Amino acid sequence: MKNNSIGLILFLFSVTFLVSCDKIGGSDKAFAERESSAYRAAMEDYRAGRLTRAIAEFEKVCRENPANSSARFQLACLLMDSKKDFVGAYCAFKEYVLQMPEGEKTHLAKDRLSICEKELAKIFAKRAGGNNDGALTAAEADELRKKLKDSEASGMELSKALEEGKKRIVELEERVKHLKELVSGGAEAEEKARDIGDVKALLDSESDADQPPPQNDAAKVLSSFDADAQATQPFKQPEGAKEARDLAKKKSEEEAAKRKASEEAEKAGIPDTYVVQEGDTLYKIALKFYGKSSAWRRIRDANRTLISNDGRVKTGQKLVMPK
Repeated sequence: MKNNSIGLILFLFSVTFLVSCDKIGGSDKAFAERESSAYRAAMEDYRAGRLTRAIAEFEKVCRENPANSSARFQLACLLMDSKKDFVGAYCAFKEYVLQMPEGEKTHLAKDRLSICEKELAKIFAKRAGGNNDGALTAAEADELRKKLKDSEASGMELSKALEEGKKRIVELEERVKHLKELVSGGAEAEEKARDIGDVKALLDSESDADQPPPQNDAAKVLSSFDADAQATQPFKQPEGAKEARDLAKKKSEEEAAKRKASEEAEKAGIPDTYVVQEGDTLYKIALKFYGKSSAWRRIRDANRTLISNDGRVKTGQKLVMPK
């Protein structure tokens, strides 16, 4: 009777201890394991005293998710304390230690492994001494050997799964790093996408810039008169031709003066250097300071050490602005 009372006290203490351990915060991994619906259902049976059902539920969790170390630890304790199944408990504790060599309950698992080994040693000693009281039968011994063999195989599979898990973690970390780079470099990615279009526009504008400038009407008239005069000498110009020539020449001189003044004004407004801002492209910088897209080549040629042939620029670059 006294032994039964002591056993009951130890069992209740074990249940209380395990439930409290389950509530105490641990690692994020352990917290996630304990949040699964199957694990919570098993714990409800555990707290309600439905131990056989709780054992079955924890075994199901371990089968469906071999990496759930929390369920494996609870299963091992239940097998040891309520069923006195030291073989099953030994296997479960052994797998837990292999799975969590530095877990929050590893030292407890190792202590209980030692207890299981001592209990199993007692059983073997009784059988070796010819005392069949509580000793293993042949069938039980075969079952023990089978469980130990299965435990070793399970441990190997678990080790393999852990290695694969570590590789997967490394892959996920690389993926997260890549995603962070994409997020942080989102503006740069957009800028590159815009640059593709801008480079095409620059190339188009360059071909346009290489074309001779269109003549105004007065210049066309003047050119026509000159061509006629050269082709038909001597030639008497029609009445009013001289006035038209003078007017065209005057207008041309005025336009040249305006262009010169505009260029001087542009030079006066162009800084010696410019720091590339977010969203800038060489195309936009040329339009901003020179008023024409074809000027991007001047900026590129003045900054050969910074800008490649395609004209791409990066935020923060300090460019020399040619006059």
